[in-house]
Amino acid sequence: MTFGTALISAPSPAPAMVPAAPRDRVFEAVREVLEFSAWAHELEAFPDVASVVEQFDVSTTVARRWLEALAAVYRVDLRGRPLSGVTHER
Repeated sequence: MTFGTALISAPSPAPAMVPAAPRDRVFEAVREVLEFSAWAHELEAFPDVASVVEQFDVSTTVARRWLEALAAVYRVDLRGRPLSGVTHER
């Protein structure tokens, strides 16, 4: 851009936009994890897999991952502590 004259350079190209679908999926995933965190924080005891599966309709694998992440954040040692009596995978 040149000031003081009628010469103006072409506008720079717009930044690449993320398609709406992936953005929406990311938003939903973050929202769900925040809801899980808030729910778990309100409990009197550390949750187990079965309660996470029931509350959030997720697979036992996802429930275990969330609980392991929650344990890491709160520095809960899960060694030797069963997360669930659930024996089947959804």
